[in-house]
Amino acid sequence: MTDREKIEYVKSVYRRTKTLSELKQMALDLLPDAIQTVTITSGASEGGSHSGEHSFPKPLVGQAIEELIAEKDPNYTPAPFSAQGTVIQLSL
Repeated sequence: MTDREKIEYVKSVYRRTKTLSELKQMALDLLPDAIQTVTITSGASEGGSHSGEHSFPKPLVGQAIEELIAEKDPNYTPAPFSAQGTVIQLSL
């Protein structure tokens, strides 16, 4: 499963099961969490449900949530991305 397929899967589950306010809260809750993966243990939709475990890297789940928020809220503007770390400059 590619990263894009994982993102689309998470979006499909959350699209059916989460409200916009729940997605926004999930985005806030996801960031400070110390774990590096998120596990979806069950899902439900009209006419059915399933359970099991699917684990995804946290950045992919975060991306899925941000994309869903943007879908559901046309006025949504994501916060600017800021990366911290080491910058390596290569020159010839």
